[in-house]
Amino acid sequence: MTANRSSPRFFWAVVSLCVLVTATPHVGSSQPVNHAVTISVPTMNSFSADRQSFTLTFEDFVQGSVSNTVPVLYTIRANNIQRDRGVIQASLAQSPGQDISVEADVGAYTQEGGNAILTESAAGFAALGTSPLSLCDKQPESGSGLVIRGQLVVSYRAVAQQDLPAGGTQIELTVSLLDA
Repeated sequence: MTANRSSPRFFWAVVSLCVLVTATPHVGSSQPVNHAVTISVPTMNSFSADRQSFTLTFEDFVQGSVSNTVPVLYTIRANNIQRDRGVIQASLAQSPGQDISVEADVGAYTQEGGNAILTESAAGFAALGTSPLSLCDKQPESGSGLVIRGQLVVSYRAVAQQDLPAGGTQIELTVSLLDA
């Protein structure tokens, strides 16, 4: 028996089939959702030392005598150091007097990460005063060159500029990390 295409039964069968096909939902036909994602990294300039105070002691009192040398370990974690020169600076709050000079010498820098390193501004011991003295400069190694993460040793000593009377004095030493 062949179906008669003009019969009402065939017509409703075709209409029912069309309704089923068009009414079936399509999987995965939804529209994508786009997001604007902001990633924020905070600026960090952390600078700390392994000691807050120390004593420089002379074994002799005559002009030219040199005190003991005290190393201080500084830890640097910074991600926005724009400056290249004078990144680490030191100064004294007041002069120890005409008879004594306080000196600093930058030692080893150990890089623990980042894309820049610290280098000594000048070789050897340098006398500190009440004006900031540059101890270290930044040397970019790759990328932005703004990130410094490592440890730095700076040694301090005192030198007798003339014969010294017995006694002692206390002075404030400020060492700073400058980013701009």
